[in-house]
Amino acid sequence: MLKFFIILILCLIPLCNFASDETPVPDVWWSYSTDGPINAPPVMADVDSDGKLEVIVASEDNSIYVLRASTGSLLWKFSAKGPLLGPPVIGDLDKDNDLDLVFGCRGDYIYALEGKQGKLLWKYLCGGAMVSAPVLGDIDSDGDLDVIIGSGDYYLTAFNGATGEYLWKYETGGEIVSCPAIGDIDGDNKLDLVVGSRDHKIYAFNARDGSVKWSVSAGDEIISSPAMGDLNRDGIYEIIITSVDRKCYCFEGKVGRKLWEYKTEGAILSSPALFDVNGDGFIDVTFGSSDHYIYAIDSSSGKLLWRYETEDEITSSPVVADIDGDGGMDVLLSSRDNFLYAVDGWNGEDLRGGGLIWKRELTYYSDSGAFIIDADRDGYLEIYLTSAGGKLYAYKTKCSGQLGWARFASDPFNTNVYENARSYVQAISKGVQAMTKWRPPIKIK
Repeated sequence: MLKFFIILILCLIPLCNFASDETPVPDVWWSYSTDGPINAPPVMADVDSDGKLEVIVASEDNSIYVLRASTGSLLWKFSAKGPLLGPPVIGDLDKDNDLDLVFGCRGDYIYALEGKQGKLLWKYLCGGAMVSAPVLGDIDSDGDLDVIIGSGDYYLTAFNGATGEYLWKYETGGEIVSCPAIGDIDGDNKLDLVVGSRDHKIYAFNARDGSVKWSVSAGDEIISSPAMGDLNRDGIYEIIITSVDRKCYCFEGKVGRKLWEYKTEGAILSSPALFDVNGDGFIDVTFGSSDHYIYAIDSSSGKLLWRYETEDEITSSPVVADIDGDGGMDVLLSSRDNFLYAVDGWNGEDLRGGGLIWKRELTYYSDSGAFIIDADRDGYLEIYLTSAGGKLYAYKTKCSGQLGWARFASDPFNTNVYENARSYVQAISKGVQAMTKWRPPIKIK
């Protein structure tokens, strides 16, 4: 009989959530079901200007949903001409002091909606399916926001954000599913764009007219989105991007010179997140790989800081926050083994990390990144995560730690810039109104 109970306990262990003694596994606060898989990460904003946050999710059931962040109740939804695979970008396109949403779909359309009720502002029929997330920036320096998005017809295209008027486009040699990064890569105080293509190349553009500044080749397709940051503190952005060729690359932003590369044992679809995870004062790089590992890489040398093994491939993108309240940053990333992992960025002593804080069992795997925020302003962080099973989950933690790279693409404009992630987190700490009015600086401070 004793042997039977021992076997039973061992069989039940895999069904449980695991955590350290100090940090409990977060509980489900609420969930919301759509009618299709959700492979786009959630985004959050006060789109109806009521002083409270909404969470926005794009589903493959052709619809975008706007939900109350504290309850999961539906505010409105909008149906597009095809499945939605990329998250929306959020900003005030028409200067009415209310937020608007822009997103693309597999039905080849890009849409702009006003945030309060989901009213259509404009739409544009492109020549191919859009999986890429759009980005926002004032690329022509006229004071208005513009929209840039990649598509399945191989083009990167720019639009006037207020009217949807076509501005320029550039044809690469393959589909663009990568979300562009936007920032000043050469120190001229003007915006540039960096994006990967399935033609195995990374491109840098002048954002004003779409002219190519440089391009470099990787060994295979680029699915992930690039990240920008002044990694070596020289006042110029470096570019971090991963590839299906199993490598994470670092390029100098001005001319595209390769600074280092790090090779894993599997294809990398995960978009990198930038933050100082080991507490040494320098930016680090985190991402997941299909070899089942979560990686933390020193950005100055390209050397491994630590890695943590899950039970299946990782195609989702990490976020960074102090999830255990110890003052150090941690990495959250989901695996196709149906778990969300919180991994210690450092242990506070020898700057080494990579230990498991907790893992949360999911009813279905997630291929997207989470969003971490104190949505209800109760002093504790919440985690919002979509799933390929068609649900959005909101998890409650017992932690009031600091935020780092808190969401996919770093900020509401999807700039993928480290300095903007920090600026956005500062806005979050000041409340919903500051989040709503946030705009990214162009110049590195």
